[in-house]
Amino acid sequence: MMPRKLRIFRRLRRSERGATVLEISFVMPILVLLVLGTIEFSMIAFANALLEGALREASRFGITGQVPQGTTREQYIVDVMNAHGNGVVVLTEDNVSILTYPNFSKIGQPEPFTDENGNGSYDSGEPYTDVNCNNQWDSDMGLAGAGAGGEVVLYSVTYDLPLMTGYLNGIIGNDGKFPLAANVAVRNEPFEGGTGICQTGERGPAGRQAGPPPGFRFAVCFPATMALPSSTSPWWRRSWCSCSWAGSRSAASPF
Repeated sequence: MMPRKLRIFRRLRRSERGATVLEISFVMPILVLLVLGTIEFSMIAFANALLEGALREASRFGITGQVPQGTTREQYIVDVMNAHGNGVVVLTEDNVSILTYPNFSKIGQPEPFTDENGNGSYDSGEPYTDVNCNNQWDSDMGLAGAGAGGEVVLYSVTYDLPLMTGYLNGIIGNDGKFPLAANVAVRNEPFEGGTGICQTGERGPAGRQAGPPPGFRFAVCFPATMALPSSTSPWWRRSWCSCSWAGSRSAASPF
């Protein structure tokens, strides 16, 4: 009995039938992963290129200051992006951030404040410059909106791209989506009108009057409980943004 069983075992050991199937079973998972990974990453790269191109085209429209009839300037900027998204990138206003700044060096910077206790950070009650005229201190001085003529505008967009195959959800992305982001900063053409930042003297948020009196370039805000200098002082004037306009006609603007 043993010699016969030994002969069968030796015959099976020398047989190469089924070897191809066994090799494929080892290689196929890796091959499929590579193919699907190539598809997913190619789609991500394509969508990212579309997103950047759409943002660039939208910013080119934004700098002109044009406001098409029947829509807002900001909504039309989003529509321009979607027109260049080729149906792959579909955005809403929630995906897009449009912030206006005095100049390029101020992008992402906090509103200036007087650090009275010397701790290196803003504390409630400390005087600050309300650049965006929202009556509060902000860690980013940007004013929401596409800006007035000559101002600097930062366009930022984020988009969660759904993964195409779904097989790599546990490896890349988050819950079947891959986050994309793009931004571009431009300076508006010198057009008339538009919603500008507080310190420029252009029009402020909707419904508010024009900015500071001639020669007064920036606003310094104090807590409501702090006594303000006399309104007859040549250095201070009350303003529509509940701040005080600082800087006389001969004073240089810090912006």
